[in-house]
Amino acid sequence: MSIGYTWEKLYRAMLALAHSDGTLEHRLASAYQAMHMLTPEDFPDEELRQDYTTLIGAWRTEAGTRLHGTMAPSRIVLPPDQARTIAERLLRLYTDITRLEEQYYRSFSTRDL
Repeated sequence: MSIGYTWEKLYRAMLALAHSDGTLEHRLASAYQAMHMLTPEDFPDEELRQDYTTLIGAWRTEAGTRLHGTMAPSRIVLPPDQARTIAERLLRLYTDITRLEEQYYRSFSTRDL
């Protein structure tokens, strides 16, 4: 997949986190549903793949369940500090992909000069 695809899925996850109703745990479940189709192969380098794997692993471990396909638990019970940690990891991953996407598209515009 392209960096644009990865960015779009993470952007939708961030919107779900920011705009969904309910507790942070419910908003995290919505964010997961927005990005569930991503895989480590959708990330352009090993560091970002590892960050993604760590995020998903924390989500699964912290929620005490395995998240499969489009089904994220509607009620994940997380201590507030763990929920915040997952949200922060998602934000960091989104920010890193946004920076890479900007560099990628900027490289096309400099070729035209």
